[in-house]
Amino acid sequence: VRCLFLLEGGVIALVGSAAGAWLGTGYTRLLILGLSNYWKGAIANSAIQYFAKPETVVVGAVASFACAIAAMTIAMWRQAKHPARELLMADFSQAQASSAGQAGSLRYGVGAALGAVGIAVYVLVGDVQSVTLPFFGAGALLLVSGILFCGAALRRLGRLKSLPHMGALALRNAARRRGRSLTVVGLLACGCFLVFAVSSMKEDVAAHAAEPWSGTGGFAWFGESTLPISDHLGGVRLRVRDGDDASCLNLNRAQSPRLLGVDPDAMSERKAFLMGEDLWKLLKLELPDGMVPALVGDADTALWGLEAKTGVETGDVLEYRDGAGNPFKVKLVGRLPMRLSVFQGTILIAEERFVSTFPSEEGYRMFLFGGAGEPPVVRKYERAGLDVVPSTERLMEFYAVESTYLAMFLVLGVLGLVVGSMGMGVVVLRNVQDRRSEMALLRAVGYRSSALWKLLFVEHGLLLSAGFGVGLLAAAVAMVPALFITKSQVSYGFLLGCLMAVVGCGVGCMAIAIHISLKGDALRGLRNE
Repeated sequence: VRCLFLLEGGVIALVGSAAGAWLGTGYTRLLILGLSNYWKGAIANSAIQYFAKPETVVVGAVASFACAIAAMTIAMWRQAKHPARELLMADFSQAQASSAGQAGSLRYGVGAALGAVGIAVYVLVGDVQSVTLPFFGAGALLLVSGILFCGAALRRLGRLKSLPHMGALALRNAARRRGRSLTVVGLLACGCFLVFAVSSMKEDVAAHAAEPWSGTGGFAWFGESTLPISDHLGGVRLRVRDGDDASCLNLNRAQSPRLLGVDPDAMSERKAFLMGEDLWKLLKLELPDGMVPALVGDADTALWGLEAKTGVETGDVLEYRDGAGNPFKVKLVGRLPMRLSVFQGTILIAEERFVSTFPSEEGYRMFLFGGAGEPPVVRKYERAGLDVVPSTERLMEFYAVESTYLAMFLVLGVLGLVVGSMGMGVVVLRNVQDRRSEMALLRAVGYRSSALWKLLFVEHGLLLSAGFGVGLLAAAVAMVPALFITKSQVSYGFLLGCLMAVVGCGVGCMAIAIHISLKGDALRGLRNE
């Protein structure tokens, strides 16, 4: 019997895997098309084309088919364990849940919740350079905990005896098929978690650009020149020693990042790029062995571009060669606090030390200007290759890579949520089909279609609410860094729109499935009674 049903499901899985492989190649082509035409900033305007090996597509299809067969095998094995009488009576779904299973779910759920709390406390108390990933992990643990708690709650609901009203009947019906119900809750929760957690990471880098603590330092314009300029153009001037690009636009790991010579006193006076402690004074430290103190351009450069620790005591040391070719060491005593700044991919040292180390580097090749209008010096120094752009434009150039990948993950999260919503519709249809006689009997004794519609809507609405509730709670933990710690400019309107779309999709699929289920003939369901 198992083989019969497995062969039947295998045919469907085979067709689905082949269709999925074909659709997957089409989805990839669309992504490549977007990267080559609309998201060029994410690949630094490089040329990119679609290329796929046939064996790769075959491996993907075979892996999908194997997963489907494994899932069906587990389901067949569990169903075949029930005696034939229970299968004929179709009442095995109401079997009492063991207290051991419920206690196990509660125990694992509490453990996952405590793990999430532990991670959050460690991040807030300890010295962690990036708080985004730990909080995302804490949210994922809370997601697992919520799903396990829902499983324990369904077991408890399945043991309800008194049914004083339709609401209690809906609660017990939701627990009759615990496996199906928990699958729907898990799918909806995971999709909701991904959508909102990823959406919160999308920032408006132009917001608060005029503030000194932002990634622009409060400067409206950013300029670079090909040739050094010795004249004072206004604003802040920086000396430049060329090196590797450690920003997100470089796929290679930087060994000797570009060095910038900056006046710490001028930056401190403006309180530029500061969120509290005056980090610019660290550039004046006297370190042993003649090491030069330096600040990393922003948090992302330290974490991803250099994969280096920063700190007066624990900071990593980079090796450079001075103007005479002699080696010297640069110690990363700190980093600018914001996640993204106009100095991404660079290392900042005091101008005085820069001049003594590289005496041949005359003049300045990087400039920061304030004011609303374009600086008037641009045309005067065009022959020196001076190029001035809005500071927010430079930030957007760096942010294009992250924004693109977030958009891709958001699409995947939406697809998962759509699958969860469709799963909700499938569960509704299947549940009503299995209870066709029950629905017909309720109609025969006087219940109207509107009452049955309400019963099914409440029953499956509980699963919908549980899935969205668990996903939103877990996503809220993952969103803590963006909302309260990193000063990310989250678009609340976008999040509200996502929430309305998510709820609307789920409720719509559920309502359509209930409407289709109740259109059947009641007499057909009573013939076997």
